[in-house]
Amino acid sequence: MGSICAGVGSALSFVLLASSLLHARIAFNPDDNYLIDCGSATNTSIGGRVFRSDFYYISNPSIPNSVFASVMSLYISSSFNSSALYETARIILAPFSYSFPILSHGRHLLRLHFFPFTFNQYVLTTASFAVSTQDFVLLSDFQLLNSSAAVFKEFLLNITTDFLTLTFTPLGSSSLAFVNAIEVVSAPDDLIADNVPALNPPGMYAGLSRRVLETVYRVNMGGSEVLPDEDALWRTWIADEDFLVNGNFAQFVSSGETIDGGASGEIAPASVYSTGTESVASKSSPPISNLTWKFSVDVNSSFMIRLHFCNIVSEKLYFDVYINDLLAIKDLNLSARARAAPFYADFVAGVSDGSGEIRVSIGPSSSSTGNVSAGGMLNGLEIMSVKLSSGSSNGNIARFSNNLYEKKLSIILGSLIGALLLVIATVFLCVLLKKRRKM
Repeated sequence: MGSICAGVGSALSFVLLASSLLHARIAFNPDDNYLIDCGSATNTSIGGRVFRSDFYYISNPSIPNSVFASVMSLYISSSFNSSALYETARIILAPFSYSFPILSHGRHLLRLHFFPFTFNQYVLTTASFAVSTQDFVLLSDFQLLNSSAAVFKEFLLNITTDFLTLTFTPLGSSSLAFVNAIEVVSAPDDLIADNVPALNPPGMYAGLSRRVLETVYRVNMGGSEVLPDEDALWRTWIADEDFLVNGNFAQFVSSGETIDGGASGEIAPASVYSTGTESVASKSSPPISNLTWKFSVDVNSSFMIRLHFCNIVSEKLYFDVYINDLLAIKDLNLSARARAAPFYADFVAGVSDGSGEIRVSIGPSSSSTGNVSAGGMLNGLEIMSVKLSSGSSNGNIARFSNNLYEKKLSIILGSLIGALLLVIATVFLCVLLKKRRKM
């Protein structure tokens, strides 16, 4: 099934080996940990974390180009995670920046929280804006049209400067932007490898550590939602049920064993590795089909895909793993690995078939024998969009900047021409007066 990617096998074995040699670490203590409640005059406690007022991080507080806004808590759905953060917002009327001192250069998680409520004459569902750092455009022409849903965007970026400047730029006729909360948190530098196996075209993808990654999906297979307080890096993991293509062929499994060693800790919490979704269909004789998860994505992007595995069942599992029908892992013998010792595998892939989907499948190995069960299991999955450069997502903010540049250039040229004409007129007048005096 699918085409076998030449050259990936040896690289994959290195990735699996390297990840399996990682050891559980002490709870991560970030050097930079900025938690900001935008538009709030007081601190807000969410779980075990405290979000401060954003006033202290504004680049130019004297410029009146933003508005503090708040909404009554009864308008905020109690089903929202961190709902207290969405009761206030900073409404932005012109390009507006936050500045965060960076104590430790390297990988950082940047999270932006949005909830488009209405405040006085400001209807936040009409907002259209861009969000950028000094080096990258993170969001271009960003809009939120659903006033009943909170949204957060998460980015993993490598910061090599002493300050992170985060700029919000209103676009279009609305001239409006907003943000409810911001998180800037240090992350382990080895969270993402620099070189990762690529599937299409096959080979190695180099330089991943220099890219900005945007989290598109983070999924806990076989379990319920994992909230930030349960994760060392305060991430959210959603359940996989809604992404299963053939749910009748799946069964959810869990283990009460202690998850120890391996790729636990900052890679993923133990609650992710202690549950999994197992293929039932592939263990039948003959196998019925692969077990597949399907995710909608941007057809024009490339993605880093991380697969999480952990042996938590007693039966033997021997299977292949496919990403968009391309063979990613051949003959994965999960039962041969240590019990309750997690590991992971990373790949970079695009959507070459134009479907706008990432499909991850597990199925029976063609090499399996009667002594080895052909069942398979997946414990967790992450899909991150790889942002190549600021130019790839510049879009409207580039046009906005160009318009400003053109306006400034017109003003400067107009002033110069006016000054030149004034000088010429003055010289001509002086000459004329001198001639009259002689006469």
